[in-house]
Amino acid sequence: MPHRFRALPAIGALLLFSARSASPNEDDPTNLLLAARQRIMNTIHQLPKYVCTQTVERKRYAPPEPEYGSDGFRRIRSCDDLVAAAHRGAWQPRLSSTDRLRLDVAVTQDSPTFQREMYSWAGENRFSGRDLFDFVPEGAISTGSFASMLLSIFGNPAARFSYRGNSSHDGRALSEFEFHIARANSEYTYVFGPSSTEQVTVAYGGTVLVNPADSDLLRLIVRTEQLPPETGACEVTQEMDYTHVRLHGGDFLLPAQTQVSIIHRDGAQAENRIEYSACHEFQGDSTVRFETPGQSGQADRAADAPVSAPPAVPALSLPPGLPFAVSFPDPIDPAKAAAGDAIHGRLKTAIKDSSGKTLVAAGAPVNGRIMRIQRFYNSARTFMPDRSNAHTEPPPMLVIAIRLETLDAGKGPQPFQTAPDANARQFVRPTAATGVFQYWAGDPDQAVKIIPDSDWFTGAP
Repeated sequence: MPHRFRALPAIGALLLFSARSASPNEDDPTNLLLAARQRIMNTIHQLPKYVCTQTVERKRYAPPEPEYGSDGFRRIRSCDDLVAAAHRGAWQPRLSSTDRLRLDVAVTQDSPTFQREMYSWAGENRFSGRDLFDFVPEGAISTGSFASMLLSIFGNPAARFSYRGNSSHDGRALSEFEFHIARANSEYTYVFGPSSTEQVTVAYGGTVLVNPADSDLLRLIVRTEQLPPETGACEVTQEMDYTHVRLHGGDFLLPAQTQVSIIHRDGAQAENRIEYSACHEFQGDSTVRFETPGQSGQADRAADAPVSAPPAVPALSLPPGLPFAVSFPDPIDPAKAAAGDAIHGRLKTAIKDSSGKTLVAAGAPVNGRIMRIQRFYNSARTFMPDRSNAHTEPPPMLVIAIRLETLDAGKGPQPFQTAPDANARQFVRPTAATGVFQYWAGDPDQAVKIIPDSDWFTGAP
């Protein structure tokens, strides 16, 4: 399974600065860093509950062609060599797969020194205690860059900063600082292996770019130390660009986008580009609900931004094992669609009980959700130094997985349990609740597909 990683918030009350000035004539960089820190902490402490839509573009690159020595043996490259080669563009990566995710992310301030990020599929209007990895069980994914990364650095008393002088970004003159957090004081966790129990805590550091004119944080670059061999990875880098957003009558510092990259020990690379949009605060008429383990359905309210929980919609009660077909007429564009997007269709056939009585008529609206949309590219190479290890890769293809969520039997959309017909020819490797479709395409990023009519069964409530 591809490796995953996440940055978790560190707990700290004060940040001690150790900055050094390049010359006595320059503005005191310590004061500049303190002012930037104060602006950041003001945002964190005054931040109301808010939600933004997070779109993640993920790319996976195949390892470079292997190198062989004069003795005929394959050269094993060190992490230092791989990282240096990747940073200077010494090889052309070969794109092997891409996918896209769209989720809503929210942050709550559980205490002055602890923030919690919560996730749901886009537009789901319900946050639970599920971890992000529950939504995205495979591939590289990270938490923390939305909000808690700032607290983990600028609210960590063990963070150490040094002034590096003037810098520039997008044509602007900026002040550059470096920071480092030792492993003993770090809450940055790299998760690997088939379960989230396999993880290591790593030291990390990076660069802070501040506008000296107004003490605004504009860019944050975070880089881990070299990861242990058992992770199968060398390094994780996160680059975050920040902007100001008006929320709840105030001005708040939020990330505009984040670029995350990971270099594996075999030379493979993974890149995530995260963009945030549609940020809005929670008001009294909001329908967003927060749930925590053991408190399902209980609204998690803030004094300055109350949230009203809508009444729970009862699940549709249907006997399990009843067959039906669904039609989704709208095209899906792989260049734009994402896991988390809602899709809308109708019953192609009625749902009938064992006696033939119609329980839900044909044409009833069905709502589903894309759970996966992944494009695989032909990045094949033939490696034959001794003509014993030639291999090829499959041609480009597109994989779309969907899950049915609600059915309107005349009383509005109600949740209902379903399972794809495992014997239906439309599906490829269906799971217990998800139907998987596969398409061969010369350009899987451009092909616009329509989900074929598909066969399903009602499931146990």
